[in-house]
Amino acid sequence: MADPTNDGSDQTPLDPSVASMLGAASAPEPTPSTAGGPPLDPNDRDMLIKTVYGEASNQPVLGQVGIVHAILNRVAAGGYSGNQPNTIANVVTAPAAGVNPARGFHEFSPWNAPGVPESNPTAQNLSPNNSNPVLANAYRNIGDLVDKVYAGLIPDPTGGATHYYGFMKTPPKWAAPLAAQNRVKIGDQTFVGGSTGPGQSVPNQIAGGYADIGAQGS
Repeated sequence: MADPTNDGSDQTPLDPSVASMLGAASAPEPTPSTAGGPPLDPNDRDMLIKTVYGEASNQPVLGQVGIVHAILNRVAAGGYSGNQPNTIANVVTAPAAGVNPARGFHEFSPWNAPGVPESNPTAQNLSPNNSNPVLANAYRNIGDLVDKVYAGLIPDPTGGATHYYGFMKTPPKWAAPLAAQNRVKIGDQTFVGGSTGPGQSVPNQIAGGYADIGAQGS
């Protein structure tokens, strides 16, 4: 689920309710454990941050929030971690479905093996201690979003999506049955499917005013 280049021609202004939500999210908030569940495992948090950077570093903040939720929705649905325990880290590094694992392709392409198309070593090695201040700040900023999403402080703008794809003239073949259940566009990315499993969506009203949102900037 990579991010092909988009010409941006289909973007629309950010919905005021969404802008308000993101504005409120920028204030200091409690730790992730306030969501009522267990604290976010440090390794899972690190893998979430790196995946969001690799998948959506050029996307609006709400799009990055959508990626976090889509990953958490996969964990909630189950069945997306290959043959490994159902953890965030295993979900984002799961081998690509229907592809020989030896080829090095993963469900989230930034984790593709070295030399495999769309592998992203910058994302894989992202750190708050990076010598490049731009990359260090990106890690911290995305980490802040991850913490707030996990704490339940930023609602899911994707309608419970488990899949997404970047801008392309023709959607991928796998998207159609999922989009029939749930489809929400944020920036360059289209989120489809639902958190109860492939092709199953939460009630449409949860997507509410978020459908076909475009945001300016990233």
